[in-house]
Amino acid sequence: MTLRDCRYCEIDGSRHAQILGLRSKKLTHEQIRKELAVSKETVSRHLAVHFGKRTRSESMTKHGFSPRGKRTRFYRIWCGLVLRCKHPDLEIYRNYAGKGIKCEWKSFEEFKDDMHESYVQHVKEFGEKETSIDRINSNGNYSKENCRWATRSEQARNRSTNFTYNGESMREASLRLGGHFSIVRLRIRKGWPVEKAFTTPISSRYRKIGEKLKLNRVQASLEGKNE
Repeated sequence: MTLRDCRYCEIDGSRHAQILGLRSKKLTHEQIRKELAVSKETVSRHLAVHFGKRTRSESMTKHGFSPRGKRTRFYRIWCGLVLRCKHPDLEIYRNYAGKGIKCEWKSFEEFKDDMHESYVQHVKEFGEKETSIDRINSNGNYSKENCRWATRSEQARNRSTNFTYNGESMREASLRLGGHFSIVRLRIRKGWPVEKAFTTPISSRYRKIGEKLKLNRVQASLEGKNE
């Protein structure tokens, strides 16, 4: 199919080329629409044809997991993976694909074949609200080998932010160092190596802040007992 043969669009070949060129620069559909003054539907349908993808309306009705446009929870989970790993224009992208994490499932059908049966079993035992997809290795990809269904508490224990060092939690290390209980977590968020975050003494300035917060908590506790 040539650019001029596109049966979904009513614009000339030069405008087709512009759409594809802007998309290669990772602009969103809305940004392309505003740039070229064409409808959002025109942009979506054209890109679907030339990149071999189905349009949203087609993909939502074929697999049966989005009846009448109402997505099932299982399908919404799949959409979440796509947003995290394949949409660089979104803020959430940098926390996943931006760190090298990929979604190895190429389509919803592949994801469904690998994960739907175990999803149904987990829902029967824990309920839908307590069934979320979880990566066993938090630095690994989304794949059949590295994914499981987990409850909220199980997911919390596996988060990449839950570091320990020599058996000591971040909170315990923060209190041992004499600072606010989240000081070690804040250090790691800023990019400190785990060992350095757990062992570097806290400056006197932050130690005083920690002591003041502890005192405030003690006073609040005593006031509560006296009421």
